Amino acid sequence: MTVATFNGPDLAAGPTTPDGYYAFDVPAKDHYVVTAYPVQRMWIGAAEAPTGFVDRWERINRTTETELTQNITVTPGGSILLDAYDPQGNRMFINHFPHPAYFEMWPFGSPPVTDPLQWQNHQRSLIWGWETISDTVKNPAALALSSEVTHTVTVWGLWKVPEAGTILVEMDNGGLGYSVAEGQAKGVNLVYEFACTQARKAQEKYDQKTSAGYVFSPNVLLWLSQAQAALEDARVKLEAGDGSGAAVSAYPALTLAIRAKEEIVLEAARQDIQNRRQPVTIWVVGADEQPLAGIQIDYRQINHDFIISANWGGNGVLVGDTPETRHTVGNANIYTGIAKEIGFEHLWYPPGPIWGLVQRSWPEIPYRFDDDVILHKMESLGFRATTNNIWFYNGVAFTYPPYLEDLSYPQVKAAGLDYITTTLSHFRGQIRLYNLVNDPHFANDLHFTSAQMFDFTSSMLAAAKATDPQAVRTVVLSEPGLAFFRAPGDNDLGDFSSYHYLQEMLAAGVRPDAVSLQFYSGVYSPAMDLATVSDLLDTFGQEFDLPFYIEELEYPTHEDYPGLVNKSSYWGWHQGHTDQAQADWAVGMYTLAYSKPYMLGANWSLAADIPVEVREEGRTGDGYLHSDGLTPRPMAYALGDLFDSWTISGTEQTAQDGQAGFASLAGEYELTLTGPNGAVQQQTIHVQEGATNTYIIVFDPIQALAKNRQDALTALGTTQQTLSWAARLGKTSGMAEAQAFDSYAQAEYTAGQYWDSTAWSNRAVDALAIVVDGEVEDWARVAPLYTQSDEQGQSSNSQLRNFYATLDGSSLVMQFQLNTATPRRDVLFNLDAGADGVIDYPVTASPHAGAILFFDYQYVGHPDQIFTHLIPSIDVIYSRVIEVRLPLADLGHP
Repeated sequence: MTVATFNGPDLAAGPTTPDGYYAFDVPAKDHYVVTAYPVQRMWIGAAEAPTGFVDRWERINRTTETELTQNITVTPGGSILLDAYDPQGNRMFINHFPHPAYFEMWPFGSPPVTDPLQWQNHQRSLIWGWETISDTVKNPAALALSSEVTHTVTVWGLWKVPEAGTILVEMDNGGLGYSVAEGQAKGVNLVYEFACTQARKAQEKYDQKTSAGYVFSPNVLLWLSQAQAALEDARVKLEAGDGSGAAVSAYPALTLAIRAKEEIVLEAARQDIQNRRQPVTIWVVGADEQPLAGIQIDYRQINHDFIISANWGGNGVLVGDTPETRHTVGNANIYTGIAKEIGFEHLWYPPGPIWGLVQRSWPEIPYRFDDDVILHKMESLGFRATTNNIWFYNGVAFTYPPYLEDLSYPQVKAAGLDYITTTLSHFRGQIRLYNLVNDPHFANDLHFTSAQMFDFTSSMLAAAKATDPQAVRTVVLSEPGLAFFRAPGDNDLGDFSSYHYLQEMLAAGVRPDAVSLQFYSGVYSPAMDLATVSDLLDTFGQEFDLPFYIEELEYPTHEDYPGLVNKSSYWGWHQGHTDQAQADWAVGMYTLAYSKPYMLGANWSLAADIPVEVREEGRTGDGYLHSDGLTPRPMAYALGDLFDSWTISGTEQTAQDGQAGFASLAGEYELTLTGPNGAVQQQTIHVQEGATNTYIIVFDPIQALAKNRQDALTALGTTQQTLSWAARLGKTSGMAEAQAFDSYAQAEYTAGQYWDSTAWSNRAVDALAIVVDGEVEDWARVAPLYTQSDEQGQSSNSQLRNFYATLDGSSLVMQFQLNTATPRRDVLFNLDAGADGVIDYPVTASPHAGAILFFDYQYVGHPDQIFTHLIPSIDVIYSRVIEVRLPLADLGHP
């Protein structure tokens, strides 16, 4: 028997008396974890294995008692002794395992998506046997199995596999499962068992896929053959009693089998994506509805129906290696440019309209949507938005308003419905996917009953549907399987199995549009191979008639953090926590997700790293940007190549019947039609998967050419106005380029190439535009409106060194150059704007440590909907430079 606390050291240990009684004095604690271990022993070779019954723990919670009694009923059983070796053939005891807590059992034939049997039966993951070597007692690992169950079991264990990584690996006794009789003990060669199971499953997967018509590269069959040869060598050694040699031979088989499995699912996924292409027919007719032959059609995919998403990177990235050297960067142009270059089409709108942030100033300000600025910027740059978690109760202060804690359940529900209705009315039509409820199966700070949680979730979903019917409403659950391994004595009442909770949720009548899943494999959950990921996703896709979405996807690299040790250090996929492994994992996960018709999309949930001092259970290094918060990691470029391979473009020409066609992936396409006379017309179409995608386009080359000419003439005029504006301002940056582009535009216009002329004119205007990037070059030779005097510079209250401003089109563009780094929360200064400067705008830093906000402190609309009107303006905040572009329409009546 042992007495301990949850995750604490033993307080007492010893055997029971002959009548099964155990008593001991221990220090006063608020709880104890009491465990009974089997003490009968059976020899297996030179080792003794525990047997007789299965270990069991019970948690005893104490209040004021000074004496506690706990009965423990044990179950008859036996054990499996794990004969383990490293790749060099050295013996491994339980203390050598990567992490002994990550060895779990499930009923054979059942996917590992529910709580493991050890947790259900209050067992420890592994117990130990005994072996004396050179007068020292060593402890080989053992699995305790009940003899009273009717099913056999399969075992998943965390193991370091050469090349594959320190990952979860399955063994299932040759497809039969494991079982023991009461008082029995068996020994197995652990690595050999792992290798046999993985090789068999890899071969089965290969046979299944090839029979379904998939074609694989020759390497796959070669690896399978090599794995079988290595296994045969291991079998011969094992039968000869050479357990060490058998393990040494089995390791290559294990590596090859996992490599083959991963390659099979990835190659199959790529073929599935290719097969999702839809035939598209374009039928071009003239104004008289007669077909037009010889029309050139250039097509270009501009987005996908599959949600290719990532976290917004510009909302206050903390740059620097230590808290002392860190400053805040929030350059929207830089981060959206990176996201565009990678190929992300959706951005996770952070921190999203989380209840506690929307109503953080309640009741003085009932609703505040401060991050409208970010959403506005995302939309203006062509991104679509998904949201972070709207309702999430997990002990984080900002996730819900504190006033809810004093309300009854009916009152919380009423407040929730008002919040959902008001919030989604505010964002109606702007956000494609709402993650409405996050982790309801275990995050429950308001202590709802199961019935209340289902009722609350259902009510939130219904209110969201009524308010914004076009948006996708999801419930966010945790990982699909092989994720939560709880230590003995854990008293968390949550249901950590997403699979089991989803069954109950659907049975209770709660049905979202989709279910969002999380993947933190290799982060704060054990790593696994991509074939296992694919199997887990398919378990959900085949069991539930619902779409799924990967809402939180991460994998860390530690190359920016040499020597870092945190929870993720226990495991790692392939090379571990390297830039290459992160890139390969990201590519593999997005590929698998896109290949499965039941998947809506995937979202990489960190752009910049969580600071290293904020451990976050292993998430440091998860961002797609390096630790400087500005430079893309290799995964960004790898994903860019992947997304580019999914983006369809090309050129076709209509035949005599006016038709042309191409194969496409579902999404929106920009079509550019060019007639024999040089006339150009553009149109957007939406290709749907599983639909008949035939589009009739009316194209009048004569009218189109006239419009092209007028557009080109207008663009030439705009260029001249822009050149004059820049000359008056004294702006030199971009002037030479703009003048050159203008000359090209005029030449194309003279040649009758009006479409190209307009394009050159637009480039000329862009060359002269003031880019909001926090750099001073755009303002070269421009006279500042304010320059700090020497006397002002000596005052600690005067931090504004230079101020520039100009009207650029329909925007007011400003640059503030400061003496010191910008504060993250304080009001910086006031801006008087509007007619005669009558509207006062306090310029302040966001409470989310990133964007600069311009507030108009007046009631706008109904006071219980929104109190402060946020000007959707900010583009950048740098350490000593703030640059802003404000639409004039948002500045009152300028």
